Amino acid sequence: TNSLVAVPGEAYNHGLALALRYFLAPFIGIAIFYLFIRFFFRSRVFTPFTYLEERFDRRVRALELAAERGLSVVPPYDDPDIVRGQGTLGLEVAVDLPDLAAIYVPIGGGGLISGTALAVRSLCPRARVIGVEAEGAAKAARSRAAGRRLQLDSVKTVADGIRPLAVGELNWEVISRLVDDLV
Repeated sequence: TNSLVAVPGEAYNHGLALALRYFLAPFIGIAIFYLFIRFFFRSRVFTPFTYLEERFDRRVRALELAAERGLSVVPPYDDPDIVRGQGTLGLEVAVDLPDLAAIYVPIGGGGLISGTALAVRSLCPRARVIGVEAEGAAKAARSRAAGRRLQLDSVKTVADGIRPLAVGELNWEVISRLVDDLV
Protein backbone atom coordinates (compact mmCIF):
# COMPACT_ATOMS: atom_id res chain seq x y z
CA THR A 1 0.00 0.00 0.00
CA ASN A 2 1.21 3.49 -0.82
CA SER A 3 1.66 5.96 2.00
CA LEU A 4 2.70 9.58 1.83
CA VAL A 5 4.43 11.77 4.38
CA ALA A 6 4.22 15.57 4.53
CA VAL A 7 7.07 17.26 6.34
CA PRO A 8 6.71 20.86 7.50
CA GLY A 9 10.05 22.47 6.77
CA GLU A 10 10.69 24.46 9.94
CA ALA A 11 14.01 22.67 10.19
CA TYR A 12 15.77 21.86 6.95
CA ASN A 13 17.99 19.26 8.66
CA HIS A 14 14.93 17.42 9.97
CA GLY A 15 13.54 17.16 6.46
CA LEU A 16 16.88 16.16 5.04
CA ALA A 17 17.26 13.41 7.65
CA LEU A 18 13.87 12.05 6.70
CA ALA A 19 14.79 12.23 3.02
CA LEU A 20 17.91 10.17 3.67
CA ARG A 21 15.95 7.70 5.79
CA TYR A 22 13.49 7.26 2.96
CA PHE A 23 15.99 7.56 0.10
CA LEU A 24 14.47 4.53 -1.52
CA ALA A 25 10.98 5.91 -0.95
CA PRO A 26 10.00 6.03 -4.64
CA PHE A 27 10.84 2.35 -4.97
CA ILE A 28 8.68 1.30 -2.04
CA GLY A 29 5.78 3.64 -2.75
CA ILE A 30 6.32 6.49 -0.26
CA ALA A 31 6.38 10.06 -1.48
CA ILE A 32 7.77 12.76 0.81
CA PHE A 33 6.62 16.34 0.40
CA TYR A 34 8.78 19.17 1.75
CA LEU A 35 7.53 22.64 2.52
CA PHE A 36 10.38 25.13 2.19
CA ILE A 37 10.60 28.88 2.13
CA ARG A 38 11.70 29.79 -1.39
CA PHE A 39 14.62 31.92 -0.14
CA PHE A 40 16.21 29.08 1.82
CA PHE A 41 16.22 26.29 -0.75
CA ARG A 42 19.87 25.40 -1.34
CA SER A 43 20.22 21.80 -2.50
CA ARG A 44 18.69 19.17 -4.74
CA VAL A 45 16.89 16.22 -3.21
CA PHE A 46 14.95 13.92 -5.49
CA THR A 47 11.50 14.37 -3.93
CA PRO A 48 8.65 16.77 -4.64
CA PHE A 49 9.01 20.25 -3.16
CA THR A 50 6.40 22.85 -2.40
CA TYR A 51 7.73 26.40 -2.19
CA LEU A 52 6.07 28.93 0.04
CA GLU A 53 6.43 32.63 0.55
CA GLU A 54 8.51 33.55 3.60
CA ARG A 55 5.61 34.73 5.76
CA PHE A 56 3.40 31.68 5.16
CA ASP A 57 2.97 29.29 8.09
CA ARG A 58 4.45 26.01 6.85
CA ARG A 59 2.71 23.95 9.54
CA VAL A 60 -0.68 25.17 8.34
CA ARG A 61 0.23 24.32 4.75
CA ALA A 62 1.49 20.88 5.79
CA LEU A 63 -1.82 20.14 7.50
CA GLU A 64 -3.74 21.34 4.44
CA LEU A 65 -1.62 19.20 2.12
CA ALA A 66 -2.07 16.19 4.41
CA ALA A 67 -5.84 16.66 4.45
CA GLU A 68 -6.04 17.14 0.66
CA ARG A 69 -3.94 14.10 -0.20
CA GLY A 70 -4.42 11.76 2.75
CA LEU A 71 -0.88 12.24 4.05
CA SER A 72 0.67 11.96 7.50
CA VAL A 73 2.46 14.96 8.98
CA VAL A 74 5.80 14.42 10.71
CA PRO A 75 6.32 17.43 12.98
CA PRO A 76 9.88 18.78 13.30
CA TYR A 77 9.86 19.59 17.04
CA ASP A 78 6.51 19.86 18.89
CA ASP A 79 5.89 16.15 19.35
CA PRO A 80 6.65 13.74 22.23
CA ASP A 81 8.48 11.30 19.95
CA ILE A 82 10.65 14.06 18.50
CA VAL A 83 11.45 15.38 21.99
CA ARG A 84 12.39 11.85 23.14
CA GLY A 85 14.62 11.41 20.12
CA GLN A 86 16.29 14.78 20.63
CA GLY A 87 16.80 13.84 24.27
CA THR A 88 19.42 11.30 23.24
CA LEU A 89 21.88 14.19 22.95
CA GLY A 90 21.36 15.07 26.61
CA LEU A 91 21.48 11.40 27.56
CA GLU A 92 24.86 10.90 25.88
CA VAL A 93 26.31 14.05 27.45
CA ALA A 94 25.03 13.16 30.92
CA VAL A 95 26.34 9.59 30.72
CA ASP A 96 29.77 10.74 29.48
CA LEU A 97 29.97 13.68 31.92
CA PRO A 98 28.19 12.71 35.15
CA ASP A 99 29.62 15.81 36.91
CA LEU A 100 28.28 18.12 34.21
CA ALA A 101 27.97 21.69 35.48
CA ALA A 102 26.12 23.23 32.53
CA ILE A 103 25.00 22.50 29.01
CA TYR A 104 24.25 25.15 26.38
CA VAL A 105 21.63 24.17 23.81
CA PRO A 106 20.44 26.11 20.73
CA ILE A 107 16.73 26.84 20.40
CA GLY A 108 14.70 26.76 17.20
CA GLY A 109 11.30 25.23 17.79
CA GLY A 110 12.37 23.86 21.15
CA GLY A 111 12.58 20.11 20.48
CA LEU A 112 16.32 19.78 21.04
CA ILE A 113 16.42 21.79 24.26
CA SER A 114 13.28 20.07 25.59
CA GLY A 115 14.66 16.58 25.08
CA THR A 116 18.10 17.58 26.32
CA ALA A 117 16.70 19.27 29.44
CA LEU A 118 14.58 16.22 30.31
CA ALA A 119 17.53 13.84 29.97
CA VAL A 120 20.10 16.05 31.71
CA ARG A 121 17.75 16.88 34.61
CA SER A 122 17.09 13.15 35.11
CA LEU A 123 20.76 12.13 35.25
CA CYS A 124 22.55 15.32 36.38
CA PRO A 125 19.99 17.23 38.44
CA ARG A 126 22.49 19.90 39.54
CA ALA A 127 23.58 20.73 35.99
CA ARG A 128 22.34 24.01 34.57
CA VAL A 129 20.49 23.87 31.24
CA ILE A 130 20.96 27.08 29.27
CA GLY A 131 19.16 27.86 26.03
CA VAL A 132 20.90 29.89 23.34
CA GLU A 133 19.00 31.98 20.80
CA ALA A 134 19.95 34.41 18.08
CA GLU A 135 18.92 37.94 19.00
CA GLY A 136 16.69 38.17 15.94
CA ALA A 137 14.86 34.93 16.79
CA ALA A 138 14.62 35.00 20.59
CA LYS A 139 11.14 33.54 20.97
CA ALA A 140 11.86 31.54 24.15
CA ALA A 141 13.57 34.44 25.95
CA ARG A 142 10.73 36.81 25.06
CA SER A 143 8.18 34.20 26.15
CA ARG A 144 9.93 33.76 29.49
CA ALA A 145 10.03 37.54 30.02
CA ALA A 146 6.27 37.70 29.29
CA GLY A 147 5.53 34.72 31.52
CA ARG A 148 3.72 32.88 28.71
CA ARG A 149 4.43 31.33 25.31
CA LEU A 150 4.57 34.04 22.65
CA GLN A 151 4.56 33.96 18.88
CA LEU A 152 6.81 36.53 17.24
CA ASP A 153 5.61 38.50 14.22
CA SER A 154 8.83 37.73 12.40
CA VAL A 155 12.40 36.59 12.95
CA LYS A 156 15.61 38.02 11.56
CA THR A 157 17.87 35.14 10.61
CA VAL A 158 19.00 33.15 7.60
CA ALA A 159 19.28 29.97 9.68
CA ASP A 160 16.24 27.84 8.78
CA GLY A 161 16.43 25.74 11.96
CA ILE A 162 15.71 28.76 14.17
CA ARG A 163 13.02 30.34 11.98
CA PRO A 164 9.89 29.15 13.82
CA LEU A 165 8.00 32.13 15.18
CA ALA A 166 7.27 30.35 18.49
CA VAL A 167 8.59 27.38 20.39
CA GLY A 168 6.20 24.46 20.34
CA GLU A 169 3.50 24.19 22.98
CA LEU A 170 4.89 20.96 24.42
CA ASN A 171 8.39 22.38 24.22
CA TRP A 172 7.38 25.57 26.04
CA GLU A 173 6.08 23.50 28.97
CA VAL A 174 9.47 21.81 29.31
CA ILE A 175 11.49 24.99 28.71
CA SER A 176 9.52 26.96 31.28
CA ARG A 177 10.04 24.24 33.94
CA LEU A 178 13.53 22.88 33.29
CA VAL A 179 15.67 25.47 31.48
CA ASP A 180 17.64 27.62 33.91
CA ASP A 181 18.54 30.51 31.66
CA LEU A 182 18.08 31.81 28.12
CA VAL A 183 20.82 33.83 26.42
